[in-house]
Amino acid sequence: MTIRSTVKTALRLLPPVRRATARVDRLKSDLAHAHMALAALEAELARLQSELGAALETARDGASRLDGGQRAQTELVRDLNALTARYLAVQTELGEQQSEHLEALDREIALRERLHASEALSESASAQNAALSSDLRGALDREIALRERLHASEALSESASAQNAALSSDLRGALDREIALRERLHNINEAIDLASAENAELLGRVTEAQAALEREREIHLEREAELRSSTQTARQLRTRVRATLEIIGELQAAAAISAEQIRAREQEAREVDARWRDQTANLEARNTLLTEQLSEQTRAKEVVAAEREDLSAELLARGAEINALRANLAEQASGKKAAEEALRMVQHEAAEAAEKRESGRRELVDRLAAAEAARDEAVQEIARGKTELSEVRGHMAETEAARDEAAAATARSEAQIADLSARLAAAEAARDEAVQETADLTARLRAAEARTDQVVAEQRQRIDDIRAEAAAQINAVSTQLHERVRAISDTVANLDDPQHRNIRAASKPRTGV
Repeated sequence: MTIRSTVKTALRLLPPVRRATARVDRLKSDLAHAHMALAALEAELARLQSELGAALETARDGASRLDGGQRAQTELVRDLNALTARYLAVQTELGEQQSEHLEALDREIALRERLHASEALSESASAQNAALSSDLRGALDREIALRERLHASEALSESASAQNAALSSDLRGALDREIALRERLHNINEAIDLASAENAELLGRVTEAQAALEREREIHLEREAELRSSTQTARQLRTRVRATLEIIGELQAAAAISAEQIRAREQEAREVDARWRDQTANLEARNTLLTEQLSEQTRAKEVVAAEREDLSAELLARGAEINALRANLAEQASGKKAAEEALRMVQHEAAEAAEKRESGRRELVDRLAAAEAARDEAVQEIARGKTELSEVRGHMAETEAARDEAAAATARSEAQIADLSARLAAAEAARDEAVQETADLTARLRAAEARTDQVVAEQRQRIDDIRAEAAAQINAVSTQLHERVRAISDTVANLDDPQHRNIRAASKPRTGV
């Protein structure tokens, strides 16, 4: 009954193993959904990259417009140079007018030498001279102011040219950094693709491990079938043992009957002895009767000898059955050893599969960590690019009004870049969530595998306990059989003992009734 109950318990443990397998399948499907979500996120990331390329094209358009503003500034500088040339021409004309004025003064002096007649004319000429002198001073002051303005405009033009060159170099550096960031982002995408491929390979390994687990489960079912067959064999052995015990009981009953017959004959011998003492006169008749009784006892001895031979034959038959039982036990022991060897091989293969799973998982974790590090580095580069872009915006805000259109285009590009950065951050958050879900699914898969291994180990332990109990019971039955056979052998040996022979000889009747 213990073996049957333990086998039923082992059979009841099979549904948890099936449920664990179903959980593993569900976890695999969840992992496949997570990979699909990761593929969708990668598509979204590609779309964001295309939008980032469009924003870069917009930024290039802004740079071209900035170059147009610089050309406009160059044209303004050219116009300023033309105005300077005109001013120099005017100044030359003023010099010519001054020389003419000097000539007029000379003529006025000649007139004064010639015309001393009129003081009014002299005073008017002096007034005109003072007015012309004040006009000349005003013209000289205006010329100095124009020269200072010219120098200031030249300095502003040089500073604007230097600022334009710096802004152009900064913009080229920002574009180069954006190109480098795009290359790093492409490398990150390649790393993600490699991680996805490795994840698929790891899924293949997990599938192989599941197939190995299925093979182990089939081997376990085969062993359970062997255990059932061994249980049937044990039941047959028990039936044979019961039959042997019944035969031994019959032999013991026959031995008890023989002992009772011997005691009855001893009683008869004592009564005959008493009669022999009481009836000495009837010796001859009693001798005749004793002769007849001796013949009867001879026949009874022959019957006992025949019964003894029958018992010996039965004992030999029981010995052959016991030897057959021993052979069956030896075969079961050899089968048990083969099963234990197969179990060790299966355990070794399961350990190797677990090591392969663990190594694949570690490689995937390392690749994911490398991808995360590359992603963080790319995020830092984007942050530095944003900082430098804000500095460029500060420099561009300080430029002239001719760059307003380029600044507006740059602002629109920055807005698009900010939008793309926000989308990239959302995509990275979704990817982090997918990675976390993948980690959770991996943890659940490891937990399910651990529970499956625990259930298999418990079943193996219970099967070993069942086998140990069956072996103990078989050994106990074999020991009892050996003890009973030894007791029967001792009983038969006691029947052949000389003391029992003397008792049988003394039990012979000597007188007749």
